[in-house]
Amino acid sequence: MKQFFVATAQLCALALYLAIGYLYVISGLGVPAVFLLPLWAAWAALLAVGFSHRHDLRYLVAVPVGAATLWAAVALGLGSVLNWQA
Repeated sequence: MKQFFVATAQLCALALYLAIGYLYVISGLGVPAVFLLPLWAAWAALLAVGFSHRHDLRYLVAVPVGAATLWAAVALGLGSVLNWQA
């Protein structure tokens, strides 16, 4: 039963992470390339961390939340500070 719970949690975390990845992809419409390329690299690095620690349930929650927080900080936070126009 525990294996089923872990497998279900892994699939949910992956689906959530890929949904957040969509935000990273469409960020190219409004985020300058000098900020976009490191943002994509950070997303890929977080994906690698998530896969390498996929059996630890803390990482299953922390990685998608961290990815969403990073995207919000860069796309929304820096966008408002630097006044980016899409």
